[in-house]
Amino acid sequence: MAGFDQISHHDNNGIATIVATIPCAAVATDGENRVIAPNNMFGDLIRQSTDEMLGVNLFQMLDARDIFGNLLNRENEGLHEMARNFETVKDFKLNITTGEEHHLFVGVSIVIVLVPDSDDYQLIYLMTRIQRRRRSDQFLDQILVGVGTAPDGTYAGEEARGMAEVFRLTARQKEVLRLLADGKNSTEISDMLCLSIHTVRSHIQKILRVLEVNSQLEAVTKALTLRIL
Repeated sequence: MAGFDQISHHDNNGIATIVATIPCAAVATDGENRVIAPNNMFGDLIRQSTDEMLGVNLFQMLDARDIFGNLLNRENEGLHEMARNFETVKDFKLNITTGEEHHLFVGVSIVIVLVPDSDDYQLIYLMTRIQRRRRSDQFLDQILVGVGTAPDGTYAGEEARGMAEVFRLTARQKEVLRLLADGKNSTEISDMLCLSIHTVRSHIQKILRVLEVNSQLEAVTKALTLRIL
């Protein structure tokens, strides 16, 4: 499986054969993201039969959302643009809902399948259920399903205190994060807060570690989503 980056010259039957042998939950779709070949492990994961899935848009069927709660559109043009450019699509995460309204968190990679003598392509989604979660990701799941939120979407009571416990940002770190959210760069933040550029960068690195993210954009998005700014 690890060797599959692109596969050429397979019709739907060939793809179904490949998908059936993959040792994790896997499902093939056409260029419009309609299911053409699920394997048994994928059916077990989402608790649906093959007949229920065939021809249905994958993301619409799964009510698929990214880790920030954004509902993926029917075509998910971003993924398909990458596929058309033969870019590797791997190691991203989705929240999905099974046919029994059970919410799952899965890691996803995508194999590009080229159709012979054509510009068409198909995709094979490889999915692995993520069992152990960071506490921060568990709070994201709660946001997606509306657990612990007040009618206006804010956290209340124990959930609000839980946020403060998980994300222990200092007052200065929050100040730096707010300026990042306003689009300021490190040099601008340094000037505005009368701090050295080294100190600003140190604050940013600590913010990334506390929020368990890898970039400033992720940090800002996560902070806004979790309402910790």
